[in-house]
Amino acid sequence: MKKGFTLVELLTVLLVLAAIGLITIPIVNKSINQGKEGALQETISNIEHAALTYSIEHQLDMDVNYNALTLDELKNKGYLENEDIINPVTNEIMTGCVLYKWENNQYNFKYSDDCKEAISYNAGDLLEIEVGNNEKHNFYVLKDNGSTLTLIMDRNLGDNVALLTQEDIQSYIEDNNIDTSSFTEDEIFELYNDIGPVTASNYLNSLTTNWKNIKEKRLPTLTEIFEQTIWYQGLTKTEKDNLETTYLNKIMSIVTDNEELFMCESNAECRLGFTNAGYGDLLLPTWLDINLYTSGDDYEGYWINGFMSTQLSNAFFVYYFGLVNGGDMSSNIAVRPVITINKSYVIDKLEAPVYVDEINN
Repeated sequence: MKKGFTLVELLTVLLVLAAIGLITIPIVNKSINQGKEGALQETISNIEHAALTYSIEHQLDMDVNYNALTLDELKNKGYLENEDIINPVTNEIMTGCVLYKWENNQYNFKYSDDCKEAISYNAGDLLEIEVGNNEKHNFYVLKDNGSTLTLIMDRNLGDNVALLTQEDIQSYIEDNNIDTSSFTEDEIFELYNDIGPVTASNYLNSLTTNWKNIKEKRLPTLTEIFEQTIWYQGLTKTEKDNLETTYLNKIMSIVTDNEELFMCESNAECRLGFTNAGYGDLLLPTWLDINLYTSGDDYEGYWINGFMSTQLSNAFFVYYFGLVNGGDMSSNIAVRPVITINKSYVIDKLEAPVYVDEINN
């Protein structure tokens, strides 16, 4: 007489099968996902090969910046099948571009879902940017980094603030148990650089908490501001390496010989005076001092992340008529954010406003 399985035996079999399932299902899923990823890479490789074939038969721009060939363009010209290309991982239709640039005497191709990466921008281009949470602001391009942009806002944020207060300095000294009683001037300068523009940076961060799309937000550096001047372009490498000293020597010579140039009362008057005196190459382009105006005895500007080694407790800022100036780091001056952001967050390229002197108009 045949006996059936006991309840214990059945439960044992079920437990064994469940254990096998727990082991094999993740392995199978992983294998499936790897297969999809492999299929996606093969699809991308075929798209890039189509672009390569196109480049052999057509003359593409030998540009060091990325340009783009859309998938529709490659389809319409017969280099890809004229049908939807499906992403094996997402099962969505692929609608991106093949980005290409001339590099090391050959074309470099890469597929991108975001065609905006292919657009190149120049310093001074005005862009509308989505910084996060549907918040939009206008920024000027400082540098095109390829897939990202370094931008500076077209206006100051919030109220005026110190670059670095004595309270923040003392807090840093106490937190790090630093004895500054015998510090030399060079060591004090290094201390300021170690601390950084904490007061102004913290204030900037407090105003931009919703800027979730931003890779980096900070104050502008001395070099990236000066890079926009004609004067900087004519400097030697040694002069650029010693930028602070080079610039201060130039400014002091102007103060000595032409002090009246600093007595001007409006942006346009100051710019005209410096230009007529032969110092126009020192002035920043107008898009870097836009929305900075004089008001009675007050002036407007924005901080640069740059402490002065030759004048302790002083730091650089952009003055209202496009000149880089210096002042006590505890002075109240505004902040103007510099950000790094992916090109995908560019909403539109805008027409830059015509520069107008708002004060004596």
